[in-house]
Amino acid sequence: MRSSGVTRGVSGAGLSLMTLLGVLTVCVLSRDSPDAYSHASLSTCDGIRMRAVYPLPPHLRRDDDSDDSDEPGDSLRAHDHSSAGAYGSGQVERPATLDPITDFIRAHVPTGFVGMKVDGATVEVYRVPQVGHDLDGAVRARFPDAAVRFVDSVRDEARLAALRDRVMGDADYWHGQAVTLRGAGYDPKYGVVTIDVFEDANLVRDRFVERYGHGIVIQGGVGPLCFT
Repeated sequence: MRSSGVTRGVSGAGLSLMTLLGVLTVCVLSRDSPDAYSHASLSTCDGIRMRAVYPLPPHLRRDDDSDDSDEPGDSLRAHDHSSAGAYGSGQVERPATLDPITDFIRAHVPTGFVGMKVDGATVEVYRVPQVGHDLDGAVRARFPDAAVRFVDSVRDEARLAALRDRVMGDADYWHGQAVTLRGAGYDPKYGVVTIDVFEDANLVRDRFVERYGHGIVIQGGVGPLCFT
């Protein structure tokens, strides 16, 4: 199953990564582990293993219950930026209820919605739980025949879009720091902004965290690499 990302690229950075790094092999993460993404290991294509260069921030790992409410970047001003969220493609048909559910959630709890994805016949709704708002019950009452699964996230759509736009607005700044942005998007499931750079993510991640806080995942080239 593939899902469409919510991504904005840097103008002029449409160069194929394959041209720069060779063949990039993306292996499917195991679905048996809920921490597959955060604990994924990387290997070069000749089999030499290494630690992931862009793990999930520690506070998003399921074995860490720390409160990140005061972390840098959490007070970002949300702005009105529409996104499509994420939904299945390929062999999975987009359910007819997907758009109505999205519109309903945005109208009733606009600060809680993060994104959506299709998993087989089920619609996964990623949302930030809101005290005093029974979003789950409201959606099920409005769409009783829809198979909907609700998944907690940590940042809503507006905050993620604002942080993504802030990162992209800093392209000239990072260019002056000898870092080349390829683009930025966000992952509704984990509530993080993903930032693509040409450089080794290991070498620049701390600088991005210092500027934006821990709500980011850095992806960079030391490849070719593949997930295992």
